Amino acid sequence: MGNTLPAMLKDDTLNQTDPIFDTPEQNLAKQSVPRLEKELGECCDNQLDYCFYLGSALALPIGIKRKTVFPIIAGGLGGSALDFFKTFFFTCNGERERLQAAIAVARGPPATS
Repeated sequence: MGNTLPAMLKDDTLNQTDPIFDTPEQNLAKQSVPRLEKELGECCDNQLDYCFYLGSALALPIGIKRKTVFPIIAGGLGGSALDFFKTFFFTCNGERERLQAAIAVARGPPATS
């Protein structure tokens, strides 16, 4: 797993600073977002991926019986997806919540029309 985050967490408006309108909390949050992104990426990278191996191992007898590799590939892909979601949403949930909170503070209150 790489250090990429979903596009919804990345926003170019965080890089725009306006010292007149930004509060000190927003400036601090904007400075902490890259550090929090790095922490979340490192947390996701450091997790062991067991579901990939489990999915591949469970599909191995089916692949041997049918004399094809497709069940093994499907088991590995399904296990990889499960590893990603397990890591991103459960194991590294604290890092993800801190990053989302910092992004929300950096964006500030919603503009009223």
